[in-house]
Amino acid sequence: MLSPGSRRLPLFEVGKERPISPTLLHIIGQHLTGQIEPGRQAVRQPTLAFLLSLLGGTAMVSFSSGLTSYAQYYFITNILVQNTFIIGILTVFVGALLYQRPHEHIVWSAIMVTMAIDELVLVESISSAIPLLQISALGPVAGALALLSGILGLRFKSA
Repeated sequence: MLSPGSRRLPLFEVGKERPISPTLLHIIGQHLTGQIEPGRQAVRQPTLAFLLSLLGGTAMVSFSSGLTSYAQYYFITNILVQNTFIIGILTVFVGALLYQRPHEHIVWSAIMVTMAIDELVLVESISSAIPLLQISALGPVAGALALLSGILGLRFKSA
């Protein structure tokens, strides 16, 4: 509560600039130039696992897009197509989280392995309804890429 005689200072006043602290300028300069302070270590990131998850997720999304035309002819439900699409999107997001939070690599890699196995089970159930020669080979490849990404993430050593 303000006392009756006190006046609140506004955060921003028209015509006045607030100076940027030298510490903040130093930190911004380090990030822009890639320099690291002495005593701090660079954080290793699982780049290959991230790239494989991007490829696997993109392949899953394109595989599910190719399945929509078969849904009415082979009586596969749209749920299988939607699940493949959702797993593809989640694979990309989990791969990004694996890259951004390498200290939590075991959690994100375990989720990636689980989604890859789920994708392979979905592809197997779809291939029982549609002959495998008629659909794209992206489904099994996408599941294998996501599985490899998860395994590489589990084997990753963060420091």
